[in-house]
Amino acid sequence: MFSRMLSLVANMSRQFRFAVVLATSIGVACGSVRAQEPKLDYFRIGTGSPAGTYFPVGELLGGIISLPPGAAKCEPGGHCGVPGLIAVAQDSPGSVANVADVAGGRYDSALVQADVVHAAFYGENLFATHGGFPDLRVIANLYTETMHLVARKGANIASVGDLKGKRVSVDTPQSGTHRNAFLILEAFGIERTQISLSEVNFEQASDQLLAGKLDAFFLMTGFPASGISALMASDTVVIVPI
Repeated sequence: MFSRMLSLVANMSRQFRFAVVLATSIGVACGSVRAQEPKLDYFRIGTGSPAGTYFPVGELLGGIISLPPGAAKCEPGGHCGVPGLIAVAQDSPGSVANVADVAGGRYDSALVQADVVHAAFYGENLFATHGGFPDLRVIANLYTETMHLVARKGANIASVGDLKGKRVSVDTPQSGTHRNAFLILEAFGIERTQISLSEVNFEQASDQLLAGKLDAFFLMTGFPASGISALMASDTVVIVPI
């Protein structure tokens, strides 16, 4: 099984703001709420495809830390967010795009594969031309992700080696799945020229697979992923062991 850790990252240049958010959350959880209505502030969380796990996890995190004006006040011992904060989960192409968008200020934080964060911080692999993003910081490691290889029934794909000569999607170049898929193909001795390569997102890959236009696709995501569960329920695909 090929897995990676998912991390929640932020830009060091805004670290003080995160410290304030976390400290305020702790104070409110103890039942300390100021009578004065706080200033409204937005907090953007970059996620991924709505059909994967990044987006619902981002929505869950956003709901935990949000406490917009007019919302029910905190009760001692109950769940409380940060007064005046509205955290919004935004869908994105994936981990690679999220790193660049956090570094560039589009997002305040984002969900990113740990190996992608490492490469971005040190300026390795895909980020070699950027010289690295030394201001990136990991807020927390959340859960382990697993690489899924989903194949169409009838495509005669029972192992990674069977992908030779097949139509395969490795997700978009802005996703963490993309690089990891090529690492797996390389490990199994499969060259790019030996497959009919497609670089589409999960939703497009699912549609193409169901339409018979694609034989298999890779997806790095947490288990269970609603989109893959839906495909399995249709009894038209199989999960290929890696």
